[in-house]
Amino acid sequence: FWATFGGAVIFLLSDSLIALAHLAKVPIPMPGVWIMVTYLVAEAGIALGIAWQRLDEAGAGARS
Repeated sequence: FWATFGGAVIFLLSDSLIALAHLAKVPIPMPGVWIMVTYLVAEAGIALGIAWQRLDEAGAGARS
């Protein structure tokens, strides 16, 4: 749960950086780098959270 939740929060940060840099014109140093880094970390967190959840469910089913 926490990996997925953390990924979702970082994804919101990534989208906020896009809004600040492109819509509000806030000067962010290297915005493309920060946007992509936060996006990739967010996607990894979401994917890992889902994978770990499925592994836990599969392990619980095998123990039953």
